[in-house]
Amino acid sequence: FSLVLAILLAVFVDGQSGTDTSKLSESSSTDTSLIHLNTQKTITLKASLQVTGVDTNKYLISGLPDTVEIEIKGPAAIVVAAENTHNFQVIANLKGLSDGEHKVNLEVKGLNKDLTYTLKTKAVNLSIYQKSSAYFKVTPQYNTDAIAEGYEAGDITTSVSEVTVSGRTTAVNQVAQVVATLDLSRNTKADVSKSVPLQAVDANGNPVDVTLSEASTTLTLPVQAGVGTKSAAVKFVTSNGDAANFTITANVNTVTLTGNMDKLAKVSQISVPVNLKNITAKTTQKVTLSVPDGVNKLSPTSITVTITPKEAE
Repeated sequence: FSLVLAILLAVFVDGQSGTDTSKLSESSSTDTSLIHLNTQKTITLKASLQVTGVDTNKYLISGLPDTVEIEIKGPAAIVVAAENTHNFQVIANLKGLSDGEHKVNLEVKGLNKDLTYTLKTKAVNLSIYQKSSAYFKVTPQYNTDAIAEGYEAGDITTSVSEVTVSGRTTAVNQVAQVVATLDLSRNTKADVSKSVPLQAVDANGNPVDVTLSEASTTLTLPVQAGVGTKSAAVKFVTSNGDAANFTITANVNTVTLTGNMDKLAKVSQISVPVNLKNITAKTTQKVTLSVPDGVNKLSPTSITVTITPKEAE
């Protein structure tokens, strides 16, 4: 009997010891959680500023910052959650405001009630304008003086033909046209294609502060050789004698060529045939010039060549 009683007492004592250990562990965990919840934390965030109380399709708001700084304080776990989720809003409520300039206090909504906050910017100055829009065709333009002499520009084309202009009604009403300006190098002789910005201007060509549905366009300007003129030196081509024994001059040293500029570019000089046969004294010859391939006209068409034997000089 004594042995059985001792065994039962031992089992009872072990059971009580395990229960006490479990309760102590739970108590320690609870205390740790409470300590964690009671830890305070302060952070500063940048939050997007949202606008309410006004139809942004009908009114234009200017002067609002994109973001505002907010300082948040409170239990660390809740502060971290707010930092990670941004589950709150900073709002500028414009309800009841009309056209003009206003000072609006900012509000914070959605922040946990156990947190406190301080806005770095408590109020903003803004302007409300009635908004309107209009359609304009894009007008491409370029400096025609930049095209090289003898070259011709074709019709300029634009990848964006029409844009929507929006903004303050007074500003939109000032827009006379939307232009795209193609900058050309001096003496342009080849096709040009560039992306250029679009700009709304008034009747005097001054920029107007509005928003365009497209920021840029690609302008393409074809440039090809046209009819032009060019000067070319004359070159004496002698026959039937040694040119070193004669002094040869002409009444002109250059001639003017007219024709396609691409073909004129290949002509560097005009050959003048000179016959030295049986020349023993100063002699003049009238030479008709041959028109090179691709040249439409020469001026003059003939020149006078003077040939003087060096012994007779």
